[in-house]
Amino acid sequence: MIQSVYIAGPLRGDQFSDSRTQAAHEDANINDVMKVAQLLLDVHLRPHIPHFNSFLNKLRPRTLETWLEIDFYWLGRCDCMYRMPGKSQGADAEEKMAVDWGLMIYNNIERLIQSWGKCPNCKSDLTTHLTCRMCRKQWKIHNYQITSVN
Repeated sequence: MIQSVYIAGPLRGDQFSDSRTQAAHEDANINDVMKVAQLLLDVHLRPHIPHFNSFLNKLRPRTLETWLEIDFYWLGRCDCMYRMPGKSQGADAEEKMAVDWGLMIYNNIERLIQSWGKCPNCKSDLTTHLTCRMCRKQWKIHNYQITSVN
């Protein structure tokens, strides 16, 4: 049973070509990661969010290698990885490490939840159609939010 999910994805704005500042891109990426984390919490999974290290880095900047060393430590303690879309040198390195260690990597949040999530209503297993095996509630995911269909 998967309990902890490592969320890997872009932090900095190097995947964008518009004129927003680096800080604006970072804020947008952290916001996206927090939406994913909230969704995982809703289905009774435990997210690990390496993006929060950026707050520590603002107080005392460290090298990418230092942060990756810390990220790899936590990655090794998680049960699987969710890889968010977007270019990211750090997330690419984390994904490579996850592959080397044989961790399951999900690129689709719905598949991850279908495989390992629990019903937000009663904590029972969900089917591949996001229907609870116990209370029969059906769920849908939209914009990283899960809502009941019935």
